[in-house]
Amino acid sequence: MTPPRLAARGITAPTSGGAPVLRDVTLDLAPGERLVLTGPSGSGKSTLLRCLVLLEPAEGEVRLDGEIVGPARVLELRRRVAWVPQRPVAVAPSVRDNLEVARTVAGERAGDPAVLDAAAQDALLARLGLAALDRGRPFDRLSGGEQQRLALVRSLTPGPDVLLLDEPTASLDPENVADLVAVIRDWAEADPARALLWVSHDPAEVEGLATRILAMGELLR
Repeated sequence: MTPPRLAARGITAPTSGGAPVLRDVTLDLAPGERLVLTGPSGSGKSTLLRCLVLLEPAEGEVRLDGEIVGPARVLELRRRVAWVPQRPVAVAPSVRDNLEVARTVAGERAGDPAVLDAAAQDALLARLGLAALDRGRPFDRLSGGEQQRLALVRSLTPGPDVLLLDEPTASLDPENVADLVAVIRDWAEADPARALLWVSHDPAEVEGLATRILAMGELLR
């Protein structure tokens, strides 16, 4: 039996006040699955995504292809599981620098068809309506929508197996939403083993993409 591509087992994460926002959460993301996770603000969706890439202190286990991710596998996890937060942060000063850092992260996998080189990054930016974006522009001078789309290209560059998206269309107009959904669909369909977890307040916007829609409340029972 094929193990889940990414799995959470017994994840419990406290808030700063000590009460758990997540308690004993178990989740499987199967190869080829495109899961849309819904729920109200404050229900723990973003916290769960951070737990899945080991960026949130929590009890429990994260498993990648059936194997527990321990300290020695954290870098592998973060290369193979790309997380795009709702409010992306700069990893370098300019647009150009952010793209170059992403190619550097790909490192020894450069040349793998799943990895984006500079030309492939430019092509993807064009699909997302960012062909004319000034590559020398500081990341923090971009609009929220520009940051989200650039962060997606940055995250796809190393050729991840799993993509975790936290409200990636929150700052986009309808045309840009459609472009982003098309890019994600093409990424998912390019390899049947790839898996996607998309956090959304509006599952209708990705209804044609999802293979499963799950309410956060079902994980918290």
